[in-house]
Amino acid sequence: MAEIVVSAVVTVLIEKLVSGELMKLARSEGIDSQLKKWKRTLPMIQAVLADAEQKHITQKAVELWFKDLQELVYDIDDVLDDLATEALTRKLNQGSHASSSKLLKIMPTCCTNFTPHNMMYGTMVIR
Repeated sequence: MAEIVVSAVVTVLIEKLVSGELMKLARSEGIDSQLKKWKRTLPMIQAVLADAEQKHITQKAVELWFKDLQELVYDIDDVLDDLATEALTRKLNQGSHASSSKLLKIMPTCCTNFTPHNMMYGTMVIR
């Protein structure tokens, strides 16, 4: 059941990744290649989660790995929400220099390696 919900979240994430304002911000911050990588990888995550739902995984190690994958999807959602908020803030403050330090802290540390064990968000390590 949770896999179905996460699969729907992945669909929304892919839609967010094609947002013009979000990609404009990503290009200005030099993180557009990472977002493009997510756009290619998220459908694969979605397919794996859908397959897991159909097979009703019973092995504990595999089940834990799928939980990590689900948490990764939610973490990516949080990062994209932060990026969308920053894009909107910049749009509303046209001409002012909104701080991008938060973006610079989030992207390089949490999302340059697409593995659940290396996922960081803020100061909390997601494992």
